[in-house]
Amino acid sequence: SKLTRSRSRRDPDEMWQAELKQMEERLRLQMLTATRPYDAWTSLKYMALLSAFGVCAALCYPLLWVGMAVLCFMPSSQLYAPPLVVLAALGTVFGPGMLTIYYVNAYLGVPLTDLGVSFIFAILSLAAVTAAEKYQVKKESDRTSGTCGRQLLSLWKYSITPIVALAFVLQFGWPGALLGATSFVLVLKTFRAGLLKLCWAGCPSPGEQMRVLLSGDSFPPKLDGVQNFARNTIQALVRDGHKVHVFCSNGSPTTHLAPENYGATVTRGPGVEVQPKHKITLPSPHFLVALMRFKPHIIQFFDFTPCAIFVVPFLWWLGIPVVISHHSRIDLYAAYVPGFIGDYSPQVVRAACEIVFPLVTGHLLIDGSQKDQSWFQGHANTRFWATGCDLEFFHPSKASRETRSICSNGRPDLPLVVFVGRLSPEKQVDKLIDLVKVTNLPGEPELCRFAIIGHGDSWESIHQEIGNRPDVY
Repeated sequence: SKLTRSRSRRDPDEMWQAELKQMEERLRLQMLTATRPYDAWTSLKYMALLSAFGVCAALCYPLLWVGMAVLCFMPSSQLYAPPLVVLAALGTVFGPGMLTIYYVNAYLGVPLTDLGVSFIFAILSLAAVTAAEKYQVKKESDRTSGTCGRQLLSLWKYSITPIVALAFVLQFGWPGALLGATSFVLVLKTFRAGLLKLCWAGCPSPGEQMRVLLSGDSFPPKLDGVQNFARNTIQALVRDGHKVHVFCSNGSPTTHLAPENYGATVTRGPGVEVQPKHKITLPSPHFLVALMRFKPHIIQFFDFTPCAIFVVPFLWWLGIPVVISHHSRIDLYAAYVPGFIGDYSPQVVRAACEIVFPLVTGHLLIDGSQKDQSWFQGHANTRFWATGCDLEFFHPSKASRETRSICSNGRPDLPLVVFVGRLSPEKQVDKLIDLVKVTNLPGEPELCRFAIIGHGDSWESIHQEIGNRPDVY
């Protein structure tokens, strides 16, 4: 009882700081292991972990939605919103699958062994075809292979594999089972072709005005670096005469800096607010409505959002080109999930990356170091999207002696090194401490002054180490 009373008297800030330290340790561990190449055993472990979370999410599906509804009225606990959204989406995927297996087994009389054989065949076949496709890409890069091999792999992947897998499930003789499975696959392909015609404008001809659909969670009123990328992309595409449509959940047509102000049209779907002015867009039928209304040539997702995780497989099935620009390390953000779920969140995210990334037409990397991350290795169409600077906004004519004197703590004659940004561990801002200490050594002339501008979870630790030094503003 004394222990309970002492715990109840603990300062909530102290509890949060202890939780934050645990998450930072988890973050550092993830940063050390993220560049290790995948091996078969690691992949299987992460896939099993993802499946376990999916099954648990399906069993607790109603509770997850209740939890998200409760969080809308508890701003102090909204750090739990992102994992709840992902778990709810996993439950949406695994739940119908589990119900289908139960119905097929209980009411159609299909043994679980046949279902298992069908599933194992499909997985092994897809894995073999994926490996062969990577080998094919390597041969094509060496100019030693034509298109015949690629066509055969596509036929096996998209036609033979589903037909044989379905034939294992059908409970009659093999010739009839193959015929029935073939008929079902043909009907499904016909439905897909009709839906694709409603949702896709096809490949644009040279000089044709492109229709680009952009999606993500960083649209106004949320303001951050990704939002700047999105706004500049909209402006550049519209300036060049292309049509732009945005699918998101943030803001309204009257929001300051809304996409409508720059010539884009917008479809807003449901989302969950995880921070003030920041919503996570949910995968919903609104996205399909946006596809049918706009009929894009290509789709770009700004970051690997929860919506992208579950929409990309659908777009891959349809055959619509998709590009993801990677602005954030979502595996590092996953380390910031409180509680025991955070111990497994990065692994679940990495499993999702390994499943979804091969389905994407191309990846745009913002940071050169991203190429070393294991989930981008082996993808043929991975390119860098170079960042830039607004030369009108950041111009030498706007230099201010007074501001330089303030930021240099009264030494405007010395070189001034400035950091501007969010002070968070995933940005490795703790290296600023070492940089300051090794640059201006005690007892030696100062080489420069430092100005650190920003706030975040790492602000307090940085301020404790170097905040009282005269060479730091």
